Amino acid sequence: MSQAQLLRIRLKPGSTESVLRFLNSLEERSVEVTSAFAREGVISQSFFIERRDDAEWLYWYVNAKDLMRAAEINAHDNSLLANEARALGLEAFADIHAPEPISHLDISFASNHAPLEALAKAQARPVEPAAGPLRHRSQTLHS
Repeated sequence: MSQAQLLRIRLKPGSTESVLRFLNSLEERSVEVTSAFAREGVISQSFFIERRDDAEWLYWYVNAKDLMRAAEINAHDNSLLANEARALGLEAFADIHAPEPISHLDISFASNHAPLEALAKAQARPVEPAAGPLRHRSQTLHS
């Protein structure tokens, strides 16, 4: 079973546009992103932005085979992408909070606990977009 983490990051005033510019650039850097995911054992990452009166918040969801190993490999990664991401974090992140995880279910849980027909039906239903002021950006490594 994979592991997941959500980080809630308060952005420094004036840094939101540079964060969004970097995250939007990841679409064009798919080779670098896929390579980093493969090295780190990352399955997917999603990013959300919340704009509030008191601050702007980046929500960063990571799904990996082993989160500790992914973080360790990333910490020693000297690729251009990793260096840019670390520099952006130093420039833009004011506070980082990791909410306590309650539950994480992935396909291995579902395949061990639900008939495959029910799983297929569940996947066939359209998913409604979430309401509210959040915008979503996600990268997924397909194996």
